[in-house]
Amino acid sequence: MDPAQIIQIMETGARQYFNGLIQEVRSNLGTTHYRRLSNEELARRMTAIYRNLANWLNTRDQSAVRAAGEDLGKSRFEEGIPLGQVVLSLILEEKYLRKYFADQGESLEEEWSQTVSEYFEKMTYYTAQGYEVALAQSNRFAQGAPATGESQERTAPPQSDGDPQISRGGEIGEVAG
Repeated sequence: MDPAQIIQIMETGARQYFNGLIQEVRSNLGTTHYRRLSNEELARRMTAIYRNLANWLNTRDQSAVRAAGEDLGKSRFEEGIPLGQVVLSLILEEKYLRKYFADQGESLEEEWSQTVSEYFEKMTYYTAQGYEVALAQSNRFAQGAPATGESQERTAPPQSDGDPQISRGGEIGEVAG
């Protein structure tokens, strides 16, 4: 099965497929924030993920996956959807895609199975990265720090005796407590 066949199977069964996936996202206890979205909005968002997958299957363009994932993470942060729920929704989309192919009597060859997994791994990673960047920017804004792109001098916060400093998830790569 080549990328065109995978995409064709997804497109021909799109309505049936998306209805099942939407119900999965709506009923899963780990994706409660997505319940406030309409079915049309959920379908639009899922379609965007699969369009990116189709592009990945055809081009293996990592920069496109990176840009899409980072944008997704930033958008979901701005919407107030917890990162864990964003990640779980991507996991459910991959799981449901595999279930859909199995239900259609199709199986992904090992090479394509690995390619699909690689796409979802990269999309999840870049989504988390975009989310963390948005969180860091939000934290800097809340603390009155200069906006991104302006000169920023890093100084360590004052330490008081006996009070350990705990990261609250602001900086990527920062050691957390």
